[in-house]
Parts: sequence; C-alpha cells; structure tokens
Amino acid sequence: DTPTQSLSISPSTSPTVLPTSSPTLAPTAVPTPPTTAVPSAAPTASPSSAPSFSPTDVLTDAPTGSPSSSPTAVPTDMPTDAPTVSPTAVPSQNPTVAPSDAPSVAPTSVPTIVPTASPSVTPTDAPTRVPTSNPTDAPSEPPTTAPSLTPTAAPSFVPTTIPTHIPTTAPVATPTSVPTRVPTEQPTFGPTTAPTGVPTTYPTATPSLQPTSPTASPSCARGLAVSGGAACVDTVNLLNNGVVQGGGAQLDGELYVSGGARMELSENVARVGTSFTLTIEFTPAPNTSGYLFASTTPNGRTRQLAIYLPRSGAYVTVYYLPANAGVSSTSVRIAVPQNIDFDNGQRHRIALSARGFLLDWNIDGASGVVVLGGAIADCVSLGISCTAFLGARSSDSGGGSSFGMTGVIHRAELLLSRTSIAAELVLDPPLSTAGSAITVPLSTNATRDQFVNFYGEPDTALPSNSLDRVVDPATGRFSVGVIFVQHQLTSGYLVAKTLANDSKRFFSVYSRRGQITLYYEPVGGPSEQKVVLDTAMATGELTRLLLSFNATHVAARVNDVLVDVQPLVGPIDDCDDSVVGCVMRIGGRSSRGNASVFVLTGAVWGVVLYQRASLGFDPAFVTPLFDRSAANYATDSAGRQFVDLLGGSVDLERGTSVSVSRANVHGFDGTGVATVGQSIVGALLATDVAVAMVVRLVPGTSGYLLANTDPNGLARYLGLWHVGDAIRWYFRTSGGARQSLRFNLTRSIDDGALHQVLFTVNASHAALAVDGVSYFHTLGSAVVPIGCPGGCRVVIGGRASETGSAFRMTGAVAMARVYRTAASLSAGSFPDPREWTFFETPNMYMALENDLGEFPASTISSCLDRCFLAPTCRSFDVGVVGTTREGRCFLSSQTLDTRPSAARASQLYNYYQRIE
Repeated sequence: DTPTQSLSISPSTSPTVLPTSSPTLAPTAVPTPPTTAVPSAAPTASPSSAPSFSPTDVLTDAPTGSPSSSPTAVPTDMPTDAPTVSPTAVPSQNPTVAPSDAPSVAPTSVPTIVPTASPSVTPTDAPTRVPTSNPTDAPSEPPTTAPSLTPTAAPSFVPTTIPTHIPTTAPVATPTSVPTRVPTEQPTFGPTTAPTGVPTTYPTATPSLQPTSPTASPSCARGLAVSGGAACVDTVNLLNNGVVQGGGAQLDGELYVSGGARMELSENVARVGTSFTLTIEFTPAPNTSGYLFASTTPNGRTRQLAIYLPRSGAYVTVYYLPANAGVSSTSVRIAVPQNIDFDNGQRHRIALSARGFLLDWNIDGASGVVVLGGAIADCVSLGISCTAFLGARSSDSGGGSSFGMTGVIHRAELLLSRTSIAAELVLDPPLSTAGSAITVPLSTNATRDQFVNFYGEPDTALPSNSLDRVVDPATGRFSVGVIFVQHQLTSGYLVAKTLANDSKRFFSVYSRRGQITLYYEPVGGPSEQKVVLDTAMATGELTRLLLSFNATHVAARVNDVLVDVQPLVGPIDDCDDSVVGCVMRIGGRSSRGNASVFVLTGAVWGVVLYQRASLGFDPAFVTPLFDRSAANYATDSAGRQFVDLLGGSVDLERGTSVSVSRANVHGFDGTGVATVGQSIVGALLATDVAVAMVVRLVPGTSGYLLANTDPNGLARYLGLWHVGDAIRWYFRTSGGARQSLRFNLTRSIDDGALHQVLFTVNASHAALAVDGVSYFHTLGSAVVPIGCPGGCRVVIGGRASETGSAFRMTGAVAMARVYRTAASLSAGSFPDPREWTFFETPNMYMALENDLGEFPASTISSCLDRCFLAPTCRSFDVGVVGTTREGRCFLSSQTLDTRPSAARASQLYNYYQRIE
C-alpha cells in the first residue's frame, strides 16, 4: 500500500562535534567557536495525484434526495436538574445542525487505480534539539557571557553545537538552527495573578528554620542559627521554610505551583554565595517553562542565583551575579542530554554546586562543570536586598512574581557551606499521593491507559468505593480532575457525590453542550446551590477538566487553560463511608427510583480527587495510551493477529431481523444490524488498521458494510459505505473535521455473489482491494485520520444513529476481521480462503448425507482441502483427534441448512459448512 516511487532526501551536511576531553581547567586563550554547517533545505514534493474531498460541512451517506437521519438538536429527556440556560444556546464550536446523510457534491477527481508516484521527502538525520541564542528564546535580560558546557559524564547523546573547550569569557557560539518551540520566559498556564476573589496566600503557620539534618557547622558565619543560636546548621529544607503564595498548594511537604503561584522563602534561608550546593527534585507539567528557584532583587532585574527551564527543554539557564560585576547578572546555559525529556511527566533532579569560579552540575545523573565569570556574590555582602522564590521569580508586576513554572517541587535542599552532589541518583515515584491524591478506580487495573464507555443508558453509571472526605473543612479547598470524551449534542454527569436517594448532592458535575452545571451543598446551608461554568464539553474530543475549589470560588480549567471562575455561597459539604447512603458515581448520578440517571454518552479515562488542595493543573495527568495488546486476538495461518467480529471473542448484539446460518453467515434484510459490544474494537479502528470482509449484496441496494461512529452516528471515525459502483470511506481528522473519499470500482459488487473486501489505512495512504483489484488514495500532511477516543459504536450492516441504526445494508456478511495494524495485510494479500470458507460446529455431524464419499486416514487439513477443491462440496464431517473416529472424513453436497433433520450430536465428530 505504498507508492511505486519513494523519494528520500537527506540534508547535505549534518556535522556532529564530539567533545575531545572533559577539561577541569579553563583554557588561557579564547577558542574560536566551531563552524556549524547548515543543513540544506529539504525539497518538498507533492504527490502526483491529490485526493478529492467531499465538502466538510455536508458529508452524506446517500445520494441527493434520499431520506436522511437528521438527529434532533435538543435531547427529548431533559433532567430535572439541568441548567436553566436555554438548550438552544449552543456555542459556535458545537454545531447545532447535524450533517445530513446525503452528499450533495461529488469529488471532482478520484483516482481509481494505483497512483504513479507519491514521493516522501523527510530529512533523515536533521538535529532535533539544538540550543539557541536567539534573543526571542531567552529571558528579558540576555546574558553577557554564556560559555557552552560540556558534560564530564558522557550522556547517551551529545549536542552537535557544543564547543570542545570551555572558554572563560567567550560568548556563546551562535547555532545555525533555532528550535521551533515557543520563546521562553512566558507563562504557560493562565494569568500570572490569581483570579479575582480567590485568596492568593495559602494559610500556613509562620515558618521557622527547620533543618533536615541536625549536623552542626563550625560557626554561624552565615547568620543561620537554630534554637536561639545554640547551634548552626548546614543543610536546609527550603520547602519547610517559606510561605505559599498566589494560589499554590503544599501537600505532604511537596509544593504545587502554576500560573504565578510560588513559595517565598524566609529571610536569610536561601543565602548562597561562593560555596554551596542546591538540589531540586521536581515534576514539570508537559510543555511548561519557568523558574525553579530564583534569588533576585525585589524587581527581579538583578538575579543573584536563578534556575530557569525553557519550554524547548534543550537546556537549563543558570543566572548568577559575579562578585566582581556590581549588580549586573550574567548567565550560562547547560545543555540537557538528549536522553532526558522534561516533558515525560516523570520526576527529575537538578543539582548545582558552586566552588569559586567553578559550578558543578548534575541533571538526572548526567554531570559536568562550568567555568563562571566570577565567584557568585552574596546579596548581603554586596549590600543589596534579595528575595528568594521557589517556582517563580520576584517581579514588580501586579502579581509580585513572573515566569512561574507549572508542576510539583518534591524536594528543595540547600547545603550552605558544602559542595557535595550525591554520586548516585535515586528518583522517587512521579507523584506522592499519600493522603493527597485519590485515583478513582475505573477497572481492575485502575490505570489510565484504558477507559470505560457510557452510552447514556440508565443504571449504567459506575459506582465508586472512593468515599474519603476530600474537602478541607477549614479552607474549602479540593480539586477534581476528569479525563473524558463526551459526544456531540449529548448531556450527562461526569462525576456525582450524593446520598443514594439524591436527597443531598455534595458536589455533582453535569455537562450539557455548551456549559457545565455544578450542583453543591454548602456547609451549614442554605440548601442545594448550583453554579454554571461557561465551557463546552460535548465536543467528541479527548478533554481534561480540572475543577479547583476553595471556600469562595470554583475555577474551571480545560486542557490546562483557565476558562471560567465563579463564586460559591460557601465551602462545600462532604461525606464519607461513615455517612449512611454516601455514594459517588462516575458517568451519572444516583436517583430515588433508579441506580443511576442522566448517564454520560462518551467515555471516561480517569478521575482523580485532590484533598485539601485547589490546584492550577492536574499533576497526575498522563496522556492516555491505548494498549492494542489488550484485545482478544486470534492468529491466522500467517501468524497475523486479528479480532473476529463475527466470532465468540466479541459480544455481538444482533437485531431480531438478522439471520445466522450454520456457517455463521449473517444475513441482513435492510432493517437490522449487528452491534459489537467491546469498546476495544472501536479503539482499534483507528489510523493504522486493516479490515477484511466477505460480503454478498442484493442487486440495486446500498448501505454500510461496517461503521465506527459515536452513538448518534454524527462523528464517523471509520465507515465503509457501498453505493452503486463505489465504496465511500468516511473518516474524521484532528480538530473534528469530517471527510470522505470515494473509491470507484471497475465493476459493481451488488450482484448477489460473494466478494472479498480489504480496506487498509495508515498515516499516508488509504487502500481498498476488491476481489484482488486495488485502489489507492494518497493522504496529504493536512489530512490525518484519527480514531475514536472512546464511547463509540461499531456496527456491522449499517451505522449507529439517534434512532438506533441507519443506512442498513441488504445482503450478507460471511467474514469480518479487524487486523491489528495496516501493515498486517497489504492490498493484495487477503486472508487465505481455507481459513474462513468453512465454519466449524464442534460435536456435531450430518447423518446419511455423505453423498460425495468417505475418505479414511484423513487429517482435518486434508479433508478440508478435498471439500475446498470440489465445487459441489458444501460440508464435511471429520473424526475428532484422539477418538475411535479419528481419520474419518465424509463429504456432502448438502448442509444442515438444507437437511436440518440430519443433525446429530456426537463427541466423535466435528461438522464444517461452507459459507454461501
């Protein structure tokens, strides 16, 4: 399924400069920065035949004029607790008119045979992460000197633009390529100031100096005394010596920061100078940037010592104030080894150790040394006032800080007079959850790599045993994080904590098209209240919602973006298992008459409750990864894995009008469909997939062979619709765009005969093979099909709709398989017919109908081959291996469908019938 020609063009030059040594002394002469060759521009080649697309606003399943299945824009069942906003007020990004099922515009040009060429131009070895000195990628005060740094411990990869020597005063050699990520020193999530009305200072006791080790140093020269000056300490836990500000939170000794939140450290605690060691362990949110630590003047312009993470992740910037530079800060950049990824959601460590003009560094075990422009000055010795923050830096802006990072700081330790970095790095788990984060189990493995489907049906919400109290009774603080998919034009509860009879709703989150309604019970009354948050959830896309509460407000963040803040009457009440009837449900809520009502239409990947913390991001979030290996696969004769949609490995719900023969051939009369129950099948039907079917179509009819859609049939992730002499493929691209491509066949297949249909799609091509004749479409870079994120219906013989099903086929499906990847089957390699031509019924034989003969001493394979090669053979019986009838083979021109009275049960024989 690849083009006949494939052009691969590599850059003409891609030099790699490896360090020749790891010097510990600075060279006396300034080396000349090495020259880096610029890779030549990779030419862009366009495919010779571009696909033609149907209009994206009207994608249909039937010719113009055919009746369509237009969904009703407003659900008929509106919950009694639905928001008061009119249901017709639907935001623009949520369409109010469903697409009809009749194409009005046909593609202008459709390739029917293999395209001549589709060159693919991809630079093969262009560097992916190169530090930059572009001033747009640096903080506002660019460094005056910034030597490049060479690791002493060899990492897995060496950046190509690092000089082989460490100059003492040489400026950074300008690299020839600039990372494509956005500039640094720019807040990632939300504003730098807390929303109006939200308390900006987390209430804590006035901190005191609390060392992590009682080891006394020889003197108190740095002015850090404990217990009234009785002893001095050398090791200081910074997280125990500060005040959380700007809406951050501190749980179990760890600091959660985002959007300008930070910890201001106590005076004199963060004093650093000529000799010290600073170690910080942290988990940054994906694609974040900001300061881990910053000791600066109150306006932030003079930085005595600061550690800044740029969004590119290619380097770490260390700002410092040399003792001989007055009040002019400078900086150095430490190149991050390419095997270290700050965006992986895991815990990381940065350690700096100053010894005069040298600065040792260690990042996740990789280490090196930097020659500074001077020993780092102490603010007190220079007579300037400094303020130290964790998670941001001081600023004279309205919020008091700037360039805050988003993430969790697990450990921040300062050795005041020692230069010691641990030789061995032992990283703890990514998130400390004891007593702070409660992951609500969605399945037995309680992981976020699988999901639970909901189809809006009563009594199907998932009960949860996570009934701990999560609301801080003193501050009203807690947070709820949900990762989910809600399909368009639907409504339902995401999570609801109530009494079982619904007489009290502590907190319930109801999503209805363009808004979220929060129902809650304030502590001590008044009675139940509700708040409407203006944000659309029913998009059909994977969504991360975080609701953060305190005593006066609730803030809603969608995909890490603050979208709304609303006032509360007071702190929210809560319950636990000591309260009779306390229950929490996922995907619905409890009611008086039913186990659950107002059930979600979609899927939930994960729910996490955060006790006592009003967070600005979900620290436990990881991108859900669907595990293809979890499917119940069979293996064909070539060793390829597939799911048999007509077999016993899936829960197939057949309509009353769907007939099933003894050969497991499913007959469709145009009024019924078969629906696959397993959610994993819908997830398999994604970009990289192969579908093999054997079908028979009644002349003059049309309909879907197979469709994977949302329950309403509006979002079509993969649909194969036959009409006339064509098969149209419906699919969906990122951003929700609806597309279709038409495969024009050389001859019609609605002739009453059996036909083999093989469809494969990957990131670059879609291919259809009918009875061995192949047809291709080449997909452009802007056309990337996506799979269903969850909560979809896989239907055979039609597609899902609001009325149950629509555009049903008339005919039969004899075989339907979903192969694990598109590479499993090429366009011309349909599964071996011997595997699927006969259907086995164990412990059964057909008596007195062996008119085509008996063949003793036969194996199952040889008996099958005899019948397969005989045109008149329609069934055979074969003796079970290990019994007295082993080796017996009987062929017949009849079947149990034509001779039902000949059926006999026996453990000595198995019966095989040819599909017809």
